[in-house]
Amino acid sequence: MSEDFHLQTRGLCGRTFGPVSLALRPGETWVVLASTREMGVEWTDCALGLAEPVGGSVALLGHDLAGRAETERRGLLARTAYVSPPPGSLLSNLKVWENIVLPACYHGPGLDDSTEATVIAALATAGLTGAWLDRHLPSTPDRLDPFEARAVALARAAVSQADLLVGEFLFDDLEPRFRRRLVALLDWMRDRRPALGIVLVLLADDPTEEIGLIPGGRGGIITLQPAL
Repeated sequence: MSEDFHLQTRGLCGRTFGPVSLALRPGETWVVLASTREMGVEWTDCALGLAEPVGGSVALLGHDLAGRAETERRGLLARTAYVSPPPGSLLSNLKVWENIVLPACYHGPGLDDSTEATVIAALATAGLTGAWLDRHLPSTPDRLDPFEARAVALARAAVSQADLLVGEFLFDDLEPRFRRRLVALLDWMRDRRPALGIVLVLLADDPTEEIGLIPGGRGGIITLQPAL
């Protein structure tokens, strides 16, 4: 499979979804629509090499996952940011600030003088500033509401400088104003790193699609079909 793609699947199929192919180039955004949460979760797990697909093949960041050693898979996943609905994305035993910056220490570029500015700018794009930062960054994630938790997870992805972002049901159960804030944060991340590839797994009836998730038409939409 080509190194020109951040994520490439060919005939990928699972227990809940039929064969589907996707080729995501750097800088593109693809929306994957699933009719059920179970279907969306299984597709994500198969696409990231976290579950064995029924058929087909996957290449992550230009590397075929089939037969690859676990250490190599972990290295590829370290370059991938995964955001799921709370509480899945954040570790409850770490403070919010630690949740944001520690992955960059262990798996990413490390911390430097710009890290704090990046965190503040990312959260400010989502409307989280001032007193909110003072109150929540030193606290644990259980004090965050669903919107805040997802904004924090996206800020973590920005700090990690991941090459690929996979957002699973990112907008579920959020009011339109909060959905727009997350879309603005995604736009900020694209502006900051134009080569960032983004996959958004949404339920097929999610209205967020209408607020423009694919800027400039760079990417596309795939609808998963049930397995036969």
